[in-house]
Amino acid sequence: MQVTEEIKPIINGSANPRLTLELFKELNFKDKSQYIWSSIVSLEFAHCFPEVDSKVFEQSPNKGKWQYGNITPENADALFVEVRDAYTSHHNLMLAKTADLHFELGKKIHAAQKELGFGGIMELDKDRMQGYITAIGSWNNYKASDVSGAIAKLHKLAPRKNYGTNNPNTGALMHKWKSVHSGEYLMMEFEFISLNELETIKEFYNSVWEPKGRGIKADNIRFEVVEHGSNYFGIELIMWWD
Repeated sequence: MQVTEEIKPIINGSANPRLTLELFKELNFKDKSQYIWSSIVSLEFAHCFPEVDSKVFEQSPNKGKWQYGNITPENADALFVEVRDAYTSHHNLMLAKTADLHFELGKKIHAAQKELGFGGIMELDKDRMQGYITAIGSWNNYKASDVSGAIAKLHKLAPRKNYGTNNPNTGALMHKWKSVHSGEYLMMEFEFISLNELETIKEFYNSVWEPKGRGIKADNIRFEVVEHGSNYFGIELIMWWD
């Protein structure tokens, strides 16, 4: 019999982002108040949002809007929605600003690499890699705009870590992006992956990576696995252009 994990409203002192409104409504008022206040406090630290670069920090326009004493049994459910919407909106703004910053840095990294005459493999996050690819430009069947667009889609659909609903690391990235200065290779790398995760990544390769590679006219598309022992693996999903 499968045992369903009971979701906790607070994990490691922070509001659990996987708690739904329906589950929130079932909490007692003390837990509701703690959850809402934890969400409000988190909103004050937008530079600590997941996948946000602290360099783009911008204070939430809702700073100081809510106080703990304003939370009541009558308004708690509505506040849950209001505060979560504010958090999501500000997180998305910080993510967009991070993407813009890292995209431009990716182009600068390519220029610096060219100036230094270094032709090795570069490992970058998604936004820097998109800027890097844009700086490469297009040649033969390699269209920089298509490759950059593919990176965005593949990044969004790639498997992420899943440690259960009550682990703050659930949803963390599993992969890294790699390429070379002239763009012949585009690689998505997964390191120290479990056997179950290996099967999930194989499915992602077959259903998303390989079709996308064909769609952007990669000359070669492949899946490579290295065994690390103890049922852990290193994986590279590769596209190559001649």
